[in-house]
Amino acid sequence: MAVNKPRGEVTVVVLEELAVLAALGVHVAVFFTDTYGHKGRTAAIASIAVWVYIATLASLRLLFSSTSRLSFPKLWYHTAFIYASQWILFSLVFRSAIIHPRTALQQKLIIAEFALTTTLLVIALTSRKGNKPVELEYEGDIEPSREPVASVFSLATWSWVDPIVWKGYKKTYELSDVWNLAPKDKASTVIMNYRQVKKTSALAYHLLKHFKRGILIQAGYSTLGGILAFAPTLLLKAILEYVEAPENTPVNAAWFYVILLFISSCVSALADGHALWLGRKICIRLRAIIIGEIYAKALKRRAAAGGDKVLGKEKKSAEEIEPNRLKRMMTFGRKKKKATEAPKQEDGKASDDDSQVTTGTIINLMAVDAFKVSEISAYLHFLWANTPVMIIGAITLLYTILGYSSIAGVGTMLVLLPINLYVSKQFASIQKLILAATDARIHTTNEVSRDVVHY
Repeated sequence: MAVNKPRGEVTVVVLEELAVLAALGVHVAVFFTDTYGHKGRTAAIASIAVWVYIATLASLRLLFSSTSRLSFPKLWYHTAFIYASQWILFSLVFRSAIIHPRTALQQKLIIAEFALTTTLLVIALTSRKGNKPVELEYEGDIEPSREPVASVFSLATWSWVDPIVWKGYKKTYELSDVWNLAPKDKASTVIMNYRQVKKTSALAYHLLKHFKRGILIQAGYSTLGGILAFAPTLLLKAILEYVEAPENTPVNAAWFYVILLFISSCVSALADGHALWLGRKICIRLRAIIIGEIYAKALKRRAAAGGDKVLGKEKKSAEEIEPNRLKRMMTFGRKKKKATEAPKQEDGKASDDDSQVTTGTIINLMAVDAFKVSEISAYLHFLWANTPVMIIGAITLLYTILGYSSIAGVGTMLVLLPINLYVSKQFASIQKLILAATDARIHTTNEVSRDVVHY
């Protein structure tokens, strides 16, 4: 284990503190110069109160970053969220000041405030989450994952994986070139965290409860992506209306629509990508938990069975194995009896076959069923988060644009719903047949393996 500290851990906080104090000074100047006008004094007082609060948080972060015992990384999340909110809200004020300034002093003060807010946002985006040291685990020649040490911007755009992508582009991958998993994503850590939660309900509800935080964040990203999916359509409609009647819309508003068209598409793509990214992470962790629980249950069952030693079979001595070989050699070439004429198997052999079936079932559960169940979590957000938003948004826009004519489109969707349900049921039945065939294949493979071991 090695501790990786962020570059300029204290210097970044000092620069942030200076920028916050400068922004506070700008708001104080706005209040005393009455830049916002007589009716804007309340807004100026509220802005001063907000930036005093931000300055207090930044001062606390600077104080705690210079000590080794006290550290509050959650303050970083709080201040970063405030910087992002302030920048988004103040960008509209900045646009208005550029287009229609009240006075030259007001325009200069607003430009200075927007520059300071942008600086604070850039510092937050280029800093590591929490701006805190991170423990990296080294295993031989395998490098640790760079995700824990990546900046917020790198995590948002996945640029932290660029080095390994370029390495694969230039040469053939080897095991030492692939990064290790983050400690929190390893199977041992995932299963240990899961087993620390008290099991008070069925397995499915317990798994949902365990992953509820990630599922809710995934739903938030998916909902945001679903809402922004309609933004390009509405913005294109506004731009076309400007082209048809330029006198009804200002030119700066048309350029604003064009900028929003680009921004909304980027944010929608990032939201959908992060929803899938979180779904895949939950998928891998869920698979590790299911396989670990099945394996632990199988070990307990074998231990309770008593006589099973190797793969559910008792270890036979050489004297017991030799007669079986002679018996097979003597009966080679004879026709097998029918199932109805076959003698009853002995209890020991029956239990041995049952144990083999159980082994095949356990292997199937770990290899196939665990994969199928875990794959659901990667795309489940499309069903309960993204699809309802898309349906509601589509129906609302159709009714707004087409009026009562949109009822025909909605009616078509309702008519096709039973067909979709029928296709889904057929797909589920076919999937069950595939799983049954997989069970039979694994059972046959185990039988062949057992015969090979006997011979």
